[in-house]
Amino acid sequence: MAAVLPGPGGDFNLAYPAVRPIQSGVALGSLVAGIASLLVSIAVLCFGVTGAQGGWGAQVAGAFAVLGAAAGLAGLALGLAALRQIRRARGELTGKGIAVAGLCCAGVGLLSSVGALLLAVVLST
Repeated sequence: MAAVLPGPGGDFNLAYPAVRPIQSGVALGSLVAGIASLLVSIAVLCFGVTGAQGGWGAQVAGAFAVLGAAAGLAGLALGLAALRQIRRARGELTGKGIAVAGLCCAGVGLLSSVGALLLAVVLST
């Protein structure tokens, strides 16, 4: 929506070029944190199952579960902030789908980390 308006009292015009909406960086951060949470939850599961016989699985899985839970919570917080930011921008920001994907990945990663940790604790006892 570009507009060219006549300037006040002269031969010059004022031009307002159309500005394309930009991608929300917060939404992208949410997606990155959500994917990281998913990947760490896989590591929690692998360490928990592998170390169950040796007795060290639950401890190592617990350390990684803290990292996975932190990444999941960060992804959830960033996703909610991105949705709020995009809604308030009134068309100047895009990335609603990326924010929702980040929320989904972060939620699944958080729940998977906790579930894999519980499985590791049960297998080690």
